[in-house]
Parts: sequence; structure tokens; C-alpha cells
Amino acid sequence: MEQKKKKHTKVALFGTGYMGNPMVKHLLTAGYPTMVYNRSIDKTHNLQKMGALVAENPYDAVAFADVSLIMLSHYPAIEEVFFQNPPPTCCTARRSR
Repeated sequence: MEQKKKKHTKVALFGTGYMGNPMVKHLLTAGYPTMVYNRSIDKTHNLQKMGALVAENPYDAVAFADVSLIMLSHYPAIEEVFFQNPPPTCCTARRSR
């Protein structure tokens, strides 16, 4: 009998600090394709070594994912990541499902 390969939901996670980092590790261990975005790219290096993709900007992460998780520390961080910078031209079209 041929075994079907399980397709996991693609996840984007914003904020790889105290809560986000372990969450990404668990997602990767469970086999979920995961893309991370963090304002300080240094906090993504260990996750990239484990198999996480690292987004250059938040819009690439959203376009990649079926589900997005936000683990940012406070509202000003959310505002900075999502609202202070306009999306790059390549990311302005919505992904079709």
C-alpha cells in the first residue's frame, strides 16, 4: 500500500523572541513549513539552521503562509512591522487560493 505524504499547513511567525523562538522550533519539529520575520535578523539565525525560512520583509512571510502567528511584544512593535512601511511593489497583489 502506498503511503500518502502528509501536507502541512505553511506557517509564518512574526517575532522570534522568548515566545516565538520555541514556537518555531516546535512547528519545525512537527514538520510544518515555517517562515519567520523578526526586526532583528540575528534572532532568526538559529531557526534558519533548523530549517526555517527567513523573510526579508513581513509581506513575503504573509504571502508564503496559510496561517500567520504574531508574537510581537507590544502594539508599537506591531505598528512598526505592519503599518509604518509600505509593502514592496512585488507584494501588493493578494495571493489567490
